[in-house]
Amino acid sequence: MMVDIMNDEDISEPIPEYYNGFPVREIIKALESVSYGYVQIIVQDQKIVQIDKLEKARFINKEQ
Repeated sequence: MMVDIMNDEDISEPIPEYYNGFPVREIIKALESVSYGYVQIIVQDQKIVQIDKLEKARFINKEQ
């Protein structure tokens, strides 16, 4: 099930692999896999050449 991350609604239409040459499915997969962090899209000459993601994990020290 794909969810519109802006509205929390189900998307009924299938997501295309590419849209106007952009790897839509890869971008969505990266966004869905990060709970806390960021997804960075690297563009060169108007083309996406790399997608980076950073997942952050924060730990609370309960001994203090």
